[in-house]
This record gives sequence, structure tokens and C-alpha cells, in this order.
Amino acid sequence: MGFPMNIQNPFKTLPFQNRMLKADFHLHAREDKQDRISYSAKDLIRLAAKQKFDVLSFTFHDDLFYPRDLISFAKKRGITLVPGTELTIHGRHVLVNGIKKLPKVKELTGLEKLKDEAIITAPHPFFPTSTALREQLLQNLHLFNNIEYTARYNQFVNFNKKAASLAQQSNKPLLGNSDCHHLIYFGYTFTQVDASPSIDSILEALRKKKFQLTTTPLPTKWLLKAGIENAFNEYVVKRISPQK
Repeated sequence: MGFPMNIQNPFKTLPFQNRMLKADFHLHAREDKQDRISYSAKDLIRLAAKQKFDVLSFTFHDDLFYPRDLISFAKKRGITLVPGTELTIHGRHVLVNGIKKLPKVKELTGLEKLKDEAIITAPHPFFPTSTALREQLLQNLHLFNNIEYTARYNQFVNFNKKAASLAQQSNKPLLGNSDCHHLIYFGYTFTQVDASPSIDSILEALRKKKFQLTTTPLPTKWLLKAGIENAFNEYVVKRISPQK
């Protein structure tokens, strides 16, 4: 997999107190109705357990996927599931973790009412996709807890660079996620959280910025495969799915 890099978030944080939990807060699976994915949520949990993950959050598009049997399935494998979703607001994606029900947000400014309950992250904000926030993030930066550092990059092509620069300039932390749509690139980029393995503790650690990003560039062949799949989703799947 290569040598992982621990990228320090651009702020001073308290000394870590707990065993760091290995976490990914941006995941998709076959059950996500807006994607075309071959693996199931349980398949991803099995792989995550093999890679010694402690925390996962399935963030299906405009849906809250948090069934009791899946929570139990993950718990038996030592994994805490955090409820989440990837909202589509005027065609742009927003990652929301820690919700109790699916938020009804029609404008980005509506995220303000979620800040006390949930963790709000700008996912893949400067990637070449119509769902990236781009200038909308710059105009609404105060609404976001974090900026995402996404797994789909290598040493030659890295659309995370602008996100990392913005995080440093704005004192926003970088949250490492896979945005997994294919198992081949799961586990290359993740977040280590200083928390006990309970949802409340995990969310509190995220609010207090007690976490760090760990990331490894993808092999070129996996990045190419991810790029092809992303283009398919962008120009085929999204065109037959209703936009919100």
C-alpha cells in the first residue's frame, strides 16, 4: 500500500488522550440508490474489520441508511457505526455525520441549524465534478466543521491540494475519507480519532478537532479505475437520477 503520511491538521490541538480510533466517515455501498456499486454494506464492514477500522459512517446520497441489523453486524466486528448522509443541495454535495434523522435542507444556509447536532464536512470540494462545492465552500466556509481530504489521488494528480491550502488558510481541519465507491481504494486515506468507541465520544472529538489525517497515494491503476467510474457516475448515472 505504500508509506502512509500523517498530515497534521492546521491548528493546535490538545494532547491525544485515548487510543486512536481508525475511522472513515464517507462511505457508499450497493444499498445506495443513487449509485451503481457492486459490494454491499456488509462486504465493506468485513473488509474494514480486516483492516482494523474502529469507526465507519455510511453516507448514502440524500438518505439515512442505519439499519439495526447492520449496527449489530458491525459491533460484533468491533466497529462503531455513526449515522450520516451525503446531502445534495442545488446539485452540490455536503457530508453530514451524527444525525438522528434525515435533514431537510434546501439551501446551504440551512446547514446552520444542524451545527449543534452534527458534523458538517465539505467533501471532495475542488474535484472536477459538478457536485463539488468549489466557490460555494468559499462563500459559506463558516458553516463547515471540516474540509475533506479524499482518497482519490496519487503523486501526480491530486485535487486535494487546493482543499489542503484552504484548510491551512482558514484554520479548518482536514478530515480524511475514502468516499468509497469501490473496495480497491478503501483504507488508503482515513482519520484517526482521539475518542472512546461511542458515537457521542467520537462526535465530541470531531467537534474539538482531536483527530488527524493519515493518507497514502493510490497506485496509478486504481486512480485510473476510480476516475473512469466517477466519469460514469457523473455523465450517465447522475443524468438519469433526479437532482435536488
